[in-house]
Amino acid sequence: MEQTLHLPQKSRGAPRAAGLLSGLSAFVAALAHRIALPLTVAPVAGHAIYLTSPKRPNVARVAQLRSKNLQVAVTSDLTVIDRAAREFSFSRLICIIQADDFGDLDDLIEHLITLRQCNPAVEVILVSRKVNRHDFSAERLAICDVTLQYPYTSSDLDEALISAHHNNLAWRKRTRLLQ
Repeated sequence: MEQTLHLPQKSRGAPRAAGLLSGLSAFVAALAHRIALPLTVAPVAGHAIYLTSPKRPNVARVAQLRSKNLQVAVTSDLTVIDRAAREFSFSRLICIIQADDFGDLDDLIEHLITLRQCNPAVEVILVSRKVNRHDFSAERLAICDVTLQYPYTSSDLDEALISAHHNNLAWRKRTRLLQ
């Protein structure tokens, strides 16, 4: 059903302009009520690798990532990241790693440092029960873009996706300057 909004007609000059502005603001207000546009960042879009134990993948998290317009692959193979970085080099690649599922944290950190040096454009979100809090800052860029304390909420993941993107831009800029 098409609706037409009639703008008020005024005589000349300033009163007419005021009427036009009043009508325009009424149109914008009417439009805002009809279209529910969220005041958030646009859908993420790209690819995500969710690294977790094959015995207990979090189906709800995978669904949430897919709702962000991400194509999600669930695996426990850390080497997939390098292959995916080459394959999807022209799109956004996010890697969410459930760190507690990979045993020795020191080995995982070494692997992440190597990953970050070889593939700086891969956005890395590290998830662990062993961290004290979420860290959306750029302090751990040598290892990851964002750290989430498990368990985390849907809004925490939303913030992590946004922060990971911004932090990764800073990481790529830093690595270019060091070369």
